[in-house]
Amino acid sequence: MKRGISTTGIAFAGLCLASCSSLPDMSLPSVPTSIFSGSGEAACPTIASGPAAYEPPFPDDCRTMNRTASGVRYIPIVNGDVNSGSPGADATIVVNYEAFLADTGQLIDSSYTRGESSVFEVRELVDGWAEAVQLMNPGDEWLVFVPAAQAFGSEPLGDLIPANSDLVYRVDLDGFLSATDLADVAEVMPPADGPDMAAWQASFPWNPDREDGTVLPSGVTIVVLEQAGQEGRAPIPGDRVVVHYEGRLAETSTFFDSSWSRGEPTEFVAGELIPGFNQAQALMNVGDRFLVHIPADQAYGAAGAGDDIPPNADLMFQIELLDIR
Repeated sequence: MKRGISTTGIAFAGLCLASCSSLPDMSLPSVPTSIFSGSGEAACPTIASGPAAYEPPFPDDCRTMNRTASGVRYIPIVNGDVNSGSPGADATIVVNYEAFLADTGQLIDSSYTRGESSVFEVRELVDGWAEAVQLMNPGDEWLVFVPAAQAFGSEPLGDLIPANSDLVYRVDLDGFLSATDLADVAEVMPPADGPDMAAWQASFPWNPDREDGTVLPSGVTIVVLEQAGQEGRAPIPGDRVVVHYEGRLAETSTFFDSSWSRGEPTEFVAGELIPGFNQAQALMNVGDRFLVHIPADQAYGAAGAGDDIPPNADLMFQIELLDIR
């Protein structure tokens, strides 16, 4: 799945921000080879650092703007450390970012609103963003124009991004790790507690006919990620349960809530959540981890839930049952 709208902070982000000066290289987006400096006589617009509204249009040319052969354009906002190198195509990056529709300025995604940096593999990003970030150094902050052909092309992304949409990203590169760096870290660090990112990637877009899924009569689908095999009963309504979980919109894979991101599990009364969550949890033993696809009528239905969950939205959760009290 090519990303650029989504994501998700994980425990690795804290490690990276504390210690890395470079993140992983990986098949891989191509490295831009031709960069053309702006030739316009006009000054580029003043762009504030940090989260802020984007006002179109993106300049076609101005003095500090650069352009790649693919049509990606970028304007530096803050200059970082040129001696720290740039991420390769197989790198893992730690970024803060905002994404906008280029023609309207509509905000479509932001790590700032989630309150934490996001961690991506470069190869997961849409082509234009991957191309730009490989030119950046840690500490750089750029405003980047990505033409539709280097983003999602003629395919719309749900109701979020219309077909043939140019995008604009504000990208602040906190750091990166090369594949070698990451392997070295993995040898000395215990496994990070958090959602199974490979399972998320394998589940978007959602395939209702996947062979490893069990479909309940309600339409809820359960994929067993880990089965502890512990003896004992499953939770029943009224039990106090302790879980880790992360929730995403099924249509776009957009993150909306995570106990892992908050750094501590959640305790609640079994049977008092949305129907699909209750049904899945009732089948779990302590130590089990499930990926659950919940149709809208077993979630929040036509009402939705605040700004994060629109009406009639199918949801996906990763749920890990830690304890029954």
